[in-house]
Amino acid sequence: MSDDIVAIYRRIVAAANAGDLESALAFCKDALQSHPRNTELVGMAGKLAADMKLPPEAEAYFARYIRLSPKSAEGYAGRGIARKDQGDYRHALQDLRRATRLAPKNAEYRLNLGNVQEITGDLDDARSSFEAALDINPDFAEAFRKLAGHRTFSADDPQVLHMTKLVDAGGVHAGVAVNLHFALAEIFDKAGNAEQAFRHLHQGNGIKRQTLKGYDPNVVLHRIARTARIFNTDLFEQFRSAGDPDARPVFIIGMPRSGTSLVEQILASHPRIYGAGETRFVELELANVITRIQPDKGYPDFVPGLNPEELAVMGQGIMQALSQNSGNAERITDKMPQNFIYAGLIKLVLPNARIIHCRRDPLDTCFSCFKKMFSDDVPFSFDLQELANYYKSYRALMDQWRDILPGGMLEVDYENVVDDLEGEAQRLIDYCDLDWDPACLAFHETKRDVATASNLQVRKPIYTSAVAAWKPYEAYLGPLLELRNSTAR
Repeated sequence: MSDDIVAIYRRIVAAANAGDLESALAFCKDALQSHPRNTELVGMAGKLAADMKLPPEAEAYFARYIRLSPKSAEGYAGRGIARKDQGDYRHALQDLRRATRLAPKNAEYRLNLGNVQEITGDLDDARSSFEAALDINPDFAEAFRKLAGHRTFSADDPQVLHMTKLVDAGGVHAGVAVNLHFALAEIFDKAGNAEQAFRHLHQGNGIKRQTLKGYDPNVVLHRIARTARIFNTDLFEQFRSAGDPDARPVFIIGMPRSGTSLVEQILASHPRIYGAGETRFVELELANVITRIQPDKGYPDFVPGLNPEELAVMGQGIMQALSQNSGNAERITDKMPQNFIYAGLIKLVLPNARIIHCRRDPLDTCFSCFKKMFSDDVPFSFDLQELANYYKSYRALMDQWRDILPGGMLEVDYENVVDDLEGEAQRLIDYCDLDWDPACLAFHETKRDVATASNLQVRKPIYTSAVAAWKPYEAYLGPLLELRNSTAR
């Protein structure tokens, strides 16, 4: 290896280690001008693009890597993840299967394959992939956590004892510890050992909360409160008849773990409804508008300064993204729960959009959030007091939307869906102004990709075990218990 290539590598690695991924990728691009066939540089560029959340660019680099080195697993693995991040799960499966064939002893590739198989509903294959990853690397914490979602372990299982000893000894990386704690929490929860389950939940969430960078819960709560103040009846009157009149979108909102995935799965089982899943199209369009029109203001402060034409352009932008794979569907669902903060804006830019608010018992909702190892985009879920504060702000805003949202919204209680699936499913389809289809009752048999935290649950028939699941943990829930005193949701 030449000295200039070594110097380039060091420069890229130094920038990446310093957290300056943009410079590291720029160095890669510059180096590839003079070394276009250097597979290591191409692979580094692909990884950097992936770390920067630029999946189309990452896919292009890994495709280039494959052309240069078609027998190498790394290119297929990288392209598979890039395709997964863009929702192209079928091609992602092809790439990841190829990667595992080329590198059968790579546990990471097995894990990634299993993650995509979960999304596509190939649950037996997913379990096998997680088991294979753990067989290759018995200390693989993330594979252990994923496998815990697919099978029941006994408390004295050698794997459980080994992982418990590993995490309790300390000294493991924070990410490893978080995965182990959440895996063991799920195992002990299934075994009915609330004390041990909560111990691991408390520790895992605590470590995860400490790893969050730049999250200030007070900023989030202030933003929700500002939204309530800005979106009033005068604002809706000011923009009456503005926006894009498209009547296809159905936004499913609420707290995470409130039944939004279940409601979307019921709706998406109807042949005339396309389920787009959890998208960020509303937020992305917001970012575009802020950059283009109001760079000095953020949401919600810039909204009163918009004009009807700008609202229509926003609505069209959201629909263009939302409908890209919807074919001839008459309704298109977007089930990003946290879009509850944008419900008023949605009604301004898409006045004929339908909004479904999913509600669930506050304690079940919040405890279910605490039990789930979310990524950093649900930062309020890792601390019980912060979770309770966020829930109260959410509820206050939803109370306002209930009173003033033009056209109202449909509110669906998770417990009612569990008690009367057919009645609630028909109510949902009626709200969408479509004829009834019995396929909605067999939602768990619907073949569709589900890339949400509830992708295992929606593959099962209706079950009642999630109702009042917080009760065995009552002694540990502290700040959440005050939510029990309110009848509102």
